[in-house]
Amino acid sequence: MDWTKAKNILIAALLATNLLLLGILIYGNIKVSGEDARFLNNTIAVLEARNIAITTELPIKSTRMPVLSVEYNKEDTELIKMQLEIQETLPIYQRTEASAKAMAENFLKKCDLMNENVIYQKTKENEGIYTVSYSDAINGIAIEDSYMDCIIKDGKVEAINRLWLKPVELGKTKKQIIPIAQALIKFMSEHPNNSKITIEKIELVYWLDSVNLGVESLISDTAFPAWKIIYNGGQISHINAFEQ
Repeated sequence: MDWTKAKNILIAALLATNLLLLGILIYGNIKVSGEDARFLNNTIAVLEARNIAITTELPIKSTRMPVLSVEYNKEDTELIKMQLEIQETLPIYQRTEASAKAMAENFLKKCDLMNENVIYQKTKENEGIYTVSYSDAINGIAIEDSYMDCIIKDGKVEAINRLWLKPVELGKTKKQIIPIAQALIKFMSEHPNNSKITIEKIELVYWLDSVNLGVESLISDTAFPAWKIIYNGGQISHINAFEQ
């Protein structure tokens, strides 16, 4: 037997098999993607018929996420009080939005309140009073209902308003997130009266039902992935992102 020829035939057969399997896999993915796209388009059409418009780009990529263990994190009130007493007042000519942000960040560092989970959001000014706002996030995903505001008045930090959920540990198992179309259907079912709704933003977040739980009495709990839907000028709806 010509072993070289036989080996070449075997290699060719294996390559042909691999190409066939790859083709089947690609076709399967394209078919699934096409079905998902049709499902989403049909969902959008139903929403429009129900007087619900979408003005934001929809996140359509499929993903898996773990749960997140969190605990309510109290600030060191004595340290904050000391830093408030010893801080220097900024001269009037230096009191700008940029300086307010820098002052807030420096103050929070001195109070051991800055870490990789603290994300700057915005600075608002009202009659000379600056509010520098921060949110909480892990791996770029926001932790809902967790915030920190630094109030700056007359060139110095006046107060810190804070309710903070400290990330403890991500779960070891990742579960599939429901498609955005499914989340939109759930949102629609929560608004059955056909009143005009405009969805302005949709994103994945970690969410703890603090309204029903009473977050200030929380020691530790589990935050779940949720679709956050912002509509009608800032109203918010959270849709559990795990299949129930």
